[in-house]
Amino acid sequence: AKKFDEAIEQYTKAIKLDPKDATYPANRANVYLKMEKWAEAEKDCDAALKLKKDHAKVSAQTNIIAFGSQCFS
Repeated sequence: AKKFDEAIEQYTKAIKLDPKDATYPANRANVYLKMEKWAEAEKDCDAALKLKKDHAKVSAQTNIIAFGSQCFS
C-alpha cells in the first residue's frame, strides 16, 4: 500500500506541474484501480479524457471501473 500511496503522491505533483498532460491522471487512475478506489479512478479517467478524448488506455480503464464498481462495491 505504501508504494501505491507514493505513486499517487508523485502523480498528483506531476498533474499540478503539467495539468494539460493526460498521461498523469491516466496513470494515477491506474494506481487507484489497483487499490480498488473506483470513484477516484473514474474522476481521473474523466479528467484524462477531457484532455485527450481518444486516450486508449483511459477508455479501457473506464470499462474496468464500471465492472469493478458493480462487482466489488
